[in-house]
Amino acid sequence: MKITKRQLRRIIKEAMVQSYDLGREDSLAGIRPQLPDEDYMRGYNEAQMDAGLPTMQAPSDSSRGKKLDPNLLKGAFPGKIRGMYESKINERRMATDVFKIVTRALNHGPKTHQQLLANILDVFPNTSDEEIDSHIDQLEDSGDIIFNPSIQKYQ
Repeated sequence: MKITKRQLRRIIKEAMVQSYDLGREDSLAGIRPQLPDEDYMRGYNEAQMDAGLPTMQAPSDSSRGKKLDPNLLKGAFPGKIRGMYESKINERRMATDVFKIVTRALNHGPKTHQQLLANILDVFPNTSDEEIDSHIDQLEDSGDIIFNPSIQKYQ
């Protein structure tokens, strides 16, 4: 079977794109680099930079593999990294939702810390007071809400 130059170029280009995409996917999934391939590492490191993470070096391509220690695999399961990624997304969503709740509450006038806490707990009833306090503190630190010490309320 003969392959034309055009077909060969297309096959090479597809392989490069697949390798690049695989590198990006591994980076986004929090998996350490798996291939020493240049296109794979370019995709991996671009995704790292997009996420604000440090770039990584390609794994060494030694033919001697290390023996896998079964004790290190106890309790390991595929969804663990994905779960960590999802928890960060949920944390960001909650911060956004808390901001909306606090802004809506303060549109009706100044509120005490306890009143803001109650508004947020109405929406997130199973959330700890400490977690909500940290979100309120972040809003205060960023200047999104202001605490008026003379009336002891947020504005």
